Amino acid sequence: MGMKGNMHDIRPLQLPVNYAKLANLRDWRVVPPDQKGTYTFKSYDYPMMFIHIEFPIRQIYVYLHDAATGARIGLLPDATTADYARNDEASFPEAYMVWYGSVQSSGDGAVQPVKNGEYFLRLAVLRPYGDPNNDADYDSIRTQNIIVNRAA
Repeated sequence: MGMKGNMHDIRPLQLPVNYAKLANLRDWRVVPPDQKGTYTFKSYDYPMMFIHIEFPIRQIYVYLHDAATGARIGLLPDATTADYARNDEASFPEAYMVWYGSVQSSGDGAVQPVKNGEYFLRLAVLRPYGDPNNDADYDSIRTQNIIVNRAA
């Protein structure tokens, strides 16, 4: 007797809800899912995204999107990871990523700070045996909206 399955159909992002948890680096306070987070990007006032990854995966990308249009602005610097290990279920079941307010928007790798405005982060994770060039082979979740207010 054998088993049949398709690893490609297994979802690496196992969340009880369809969003990534947003928090503040200063105090690690989680922003309720029905609210927006406002950040000044001063004195550790940076957004963090908590995620839970069920098993090791080949690729992770974190993108910044305009909240009003949904248009992708760019890739977060240092938010592209290859061969990411799963979360440690025993000691800390969630991983986190901090966004420092900059984005890579061009092919030359130049990093630029974003302007004041309203955005959201979207995490894209390649499924097992997925094709990295096929958008349909990525699982994706997003944060609630983030308000960038550098003048505060």
